[in-house]
Amino acid sequence: MRILLVVNHLDTARYISQQLEAVPQTSVGLADGHAQALRMACAGTDEIILISLNQSGEKSGVALVEELRRIGIVVPIIVFGDEAQVGTKTHVLDRGADAYVHMHYHYGLELVSQINALVRRQRAYENAASTEVPKVSLRVVG
Repeated sequence: MRILLVVNHLDTARYISQQLEAVPQTSVGLADGHAQALRMACAGTDEIILISLNQSGEKSGVALVEELRRIGIVVPIIVFGDEAQVGTKTHVLDRGADAYVHMHYHYGLELVSQINALVRRQRAYENAASTEVPKVSLRVVG
């Protein structure tokens, strides 16, 4: 599995890369900014994209998610960050991310599980016959 990691904090990049590369047959490509991330994503070699919510000196990770979706990138995207607020999570998901992982003590384990779940789903969609997936909505009453 090939993963594109977009983060500009070296220690975070090292930690996440080590966690992911411990998974057999996994390689990680590192992009340290929006322009590089866009170029790498457009190459079409990644099965999943991980984006840090906070990009120092640049637009936010959410802006990158929006740009990737705008140009037609359909690869699953996971955004990770230190924000645990529901509002942040819903904002990220509503802008096009497939998942949000809060960076807590064991977030590396959760991140690997999220990746596995999204890749399984993506592969199932690719292998299935052309099937329209209904849009889900939730109406809160009361």
